Amino acid sequence: MIVTIVIASTLGTIGSPGMPGVVMVTLVTVLQSVGFPLDAVAIIVGIDRFTDMFKTVVNVFGDAVCTTVVSKSENEFDQEVFDGIKEPEEELAEIVM
Repeated sequence: MIVTIVIASTLGTIGSPGMPGVVMVTLVTVLQSVGFPLDAVAIIVGIDRFTDMFKTVVNVFGDAVCTTVVSKSENEFDQEVFDGIKEPEEELAEIVM
């Protein structure tokens, strides 16, 4: 049962966007996969609003760190553009703005 919860929650959260409230969909999916009564989710919803704000911040921060690491590993990271010293190139400026 614990292995099922770990696998289902990992697969469910890999692609979840950094938005508040998304974790409830993932939670219901994981709990249904192990046969947990969904009546208990009503108790969790009241508490989750407060913790969800922190989870969203961590999710967005993790996405930003991952993007930075990948761009550095691909030699696409420009430190001067990141620091705001220079403007991005024309092609990138159209995408960003």
